[in-house]
Amino acid sequence: MRENDKILVDVKGLTKIYSLKRNIFSRSREFVTAVYDVNIRIKNGEIFGLVGESGSGKTTCGRILSRLEEPTGGQIFIKGVDIRLLKGQDLQGFRKNVQMIFQDPYESLNPRMTVADTVMEPLEVQRVGDYEEREYRVWKALKIVELYPPGDYLFRFPHELSGGQRQRVAVARALVVEPDFVIADEPVSMLDASIRAGILNLLLDLRTRLGLAYLFITHDLAVARYMCDRIGVIFKGKLVELGKTERLIGNPHHPYTKALLSAVPIPDPRAERERFRFEERELPEQTFDRSCVFLPRCAASGRICRKESPEMVEVEEDHYSACHLSTEM
Repeated sequence: MRENDKILVDVKGLTKIYSLKRNIFSRSREFVTAVYDVNIRIKNGEIFGLVGESGSGKTTCGRILSRLEEPTGGQIFIKGVDIRLLKGQDLQGFRKNVQMIFQDPYESLNPRMTVADTVMEPLEVQRVGDYEEREYRVWKALKIVELYPPGDYLFRFPHELSGGQRQRVAVARALVVEPDFVIADEPVSMLDASIRAGILNLLLDLRTRLGLAYLFITHDLAVARYMCDRIGVIFKGKLVELGKTERLIGNPHHPYTKALLSAVPIPDPRAERERFRFEERELPEQTFDRSCVFLPRCAASGRICRKESPEMVEVEEDHYSACHLSTEM
């Protein structure tokens, strides 16, 4: 097996259920399923896109893979190690190899810390080298993310930077400890359209230069197409379609994927596209094991969709869909 074909991340049956109290005086609890039975594999050097609308569970998946949250069920293997079992020094070593870039650069940077302190902090936490080596690594990280000359940025505070510069600092902070796997949670959604391409191209260039693998989380299929080798589409916590990027976008099988594609703007005011029609139906609370998760919105659903949750099946080579209608196409 070639190095790039080796599995870096292997997620099996990932489930996350939140317990919520009705109010502070109530003993009864409500349960919300944020992620249900998600299976993902990411190879070395691969960019895997997780696409879905707000509230679909994609950010929860990223936070669990970075151990910022604990899963309710399932297994997560990174470099062959089940990260749920890690504690102490082993957990600290894991955090060095897995880093996360957050969505909002205005929230993710401490306003009281300079750029130098922000980028150096992970090195101090991981006890990497002496002060001189840390200084060199900070300088190198800023240069890699194209904030140069680095000396012009070291002692600036976040409020003295533009949104794009802040996000580059966030990328530098993630890369300064030289991770193998980076989780990018909508890294350009808070930025102006004019500077998004620069950040996306930077991430692609870093993948090539440093051999990084990404979990790239986004709600935008156009961005996912530009960035990702493979895409997984998630709806209400459940993976509904998965495949190589061009194959999934060129021949979508799940109605939710078709709906997302129909919402992507076309840069031609005269072009027309058939819009996906949603059903508006009141249904009982979703049960993942007894009905299709997309049933409340699907105009093409049948009796089997109400009785049985569809399994993920291969509809063509390396292309999977969780839809009863997919097998009939």
